[in-house]
Amino acid sequence: FARARALMEQTLARSLALRNPVAEVAALVASGTVAQMQGEWARAAAFGREALLKAREIGNRIYEYNALFVLGLALAHLGRRDEAIAMQEQAIAFGTNARIRIVMGRVYGWLGEIYLMAGRIDDARTAIERGHEISAAQGYLAEVALCDRVRGEIETAAGNYAAAAEHLDAARTRYAALDARPGLARVDAALGRLAEARGDTIKATAHFRAALDAFIGMEMHWESGTSRWSAVSSQQ
Repeated sequence: FARARALMEQTLARSLALRNPVAEVAALVASGTVAQMQGEWARAAAFGREALLKAREIGNRIYEYNALFVLGLALAHLGRRDEAIAMQEQAIAFGTNARIRIVMGRVYGWLGEIYLMAGRIDDARTAIERGHEISAAQGYLAEVALCDRVRGEIETAAGNYAAAAEHLDAARTRYAALDARPGLARVDAALGRLAEARGDTIKATAHFRAALDAFIGMEMHWESGTSRWSAVSSQQ
């Protein structure tokens, strides 16, 4: 992540020096995506808002779409769920009207995650099913894995533990094949929540420890700093 941030800073500086507004908004979107991947939600939201403003100033609908979905999940994690849902639904509308398929599976996946955070289980499941369908049809394996992970979290919340385990295992297999470490850490956290819901505290602790170690190692400070990890840390 440190290397990715440095590259994005260089790219943004070059776009400003060239006075190229399209390159600038592209760099802002990319910077927001890196921050979002790392769970740096405030940074992601700041980049997303700036990208959205500039995309609208120059009338670039594609980057307006990108800025909206960068903002959605970040705002949800910052507690602004109504605004997050509005942003993400607007991104879906943009993508649908423009017949965009690239990244749409991820956008639906994040919409499902935001709905889950808002307690809208049925809407979350519907969004994830659509995201999984689009991602699988396009062969975007990371997006399929994202949808599997969120679907597992949805089924955990719904009390469908066998289905949750199936989806989370599928997500872990796909992320492992891609060597996608942030995704794997989030799956471990989700497996911990599933084990906790099932009353298996030993298994839950093992998954939470694996997730925490990974989050710390990748400097994913927001996710490693949540209160959930305090009891796990004290047992190490």
